[in-house]
Amino acid sequence: MRLFVLQPTTQAPLPAYTAGSHIDVTTPSGLVRQYSLCGDPSDRARFSILVKKDPCSRGGSLSMHQVSVGDVLDIGEPRNAFGLKDDHGPHLLISGGVGITPLLAMAHELTRRGDPFMLHHFGRREDLSDLRAELGVECFGQNFAVQLDVSRNSVPGVLDQVFLASSTAKHIYTCGPSPFMAAVEAAARHHLPSAAVYTEKFQGAAWTSNPLGDFQLTLARTGLTINVRSDQTLIQALESKGVLLPTGCLEGVCGACVTKFLNGEVVHLDDVLTDEERNEQHLMCPCVSRAKGHLTLDL
Repeated sequence: MRLFVLQPTTQAPLPAYTAGSHIDVTTPSGLVRQYSLCGDPSDRARFSILVKKDPCSRGGSLSMHQVSVGDVLDIGEPRNAFGLKDDHGPHLLISGGVGITPLLAMAHELTRRGDPFMLHHFGRREDLSDLRAELGVECFGQNFAVQLDVSRNSVPGVLDQVFLASSTAKHIYTCGPSPFMAAVEAAARHHLPSAAVYTEKFQGAAWTSNPLGDFQLTLARTGLTINVRSDQTLIQALESKGVLLPTGCLEGVCGACVTKFLNGEVVHLDDVLTDEERNEQHLMCPCVSRAKGHLTLDL
């Protein structure tokens, strides 16, 4: 893993952000990728992101690892779909691998708020040893614990011990590989069924042709009607008619394309919107979510 410290090219401070936020980064290859901010949110002079070099990735991480000191990158405004709850807690933060990034920002914020928390990180020894000082984890003191080189089969047992030691936790935040987060959620249901669990995923499920079939789309402001085929996303259907929306991950995990709809039955397939937002029936992620019958967007 490699830590990138991004500073503005002008004297102006960087935009403010809240713990759990991420930014879009245009990599040198031209690919746009989302990276969580892992620094102290009170520091307006720099953004810090952590990027794991993955030879099996779609090219973003390999491109980022070619960046040198002094290179200029285009980035987007911070966005947050994984924020801390405004509650005294206690808060339990559990990360796996590079998933530590948003939780580090949360730990900084909770330290400043004086709220009780514990950050447990599961990672590889070689990944963390070189970065420990740069990530500033020493300021968390006994609120930071590391589980190094735990085998996949041993993770559930270690998580049981983590939850037994955190029996008063009210809010649980986890980020990391999908199987790891699933194990955290399972342990939480067993030990702390009344606690709320919040997750952030690196990528959504792969999208192929959808069994829901075609549906009709109307744009309220222009009256344009579009047929969205079963083999295309709503974003693709819009783009085919020259209607462009802000996009990021295109997998329903970053929130860049969240759009208001006025009527229709939406089938939510994203990992961004909260249950409350879905129940209110006003917002959707057109990169992955779909509709039954007819949908009207506030566009």
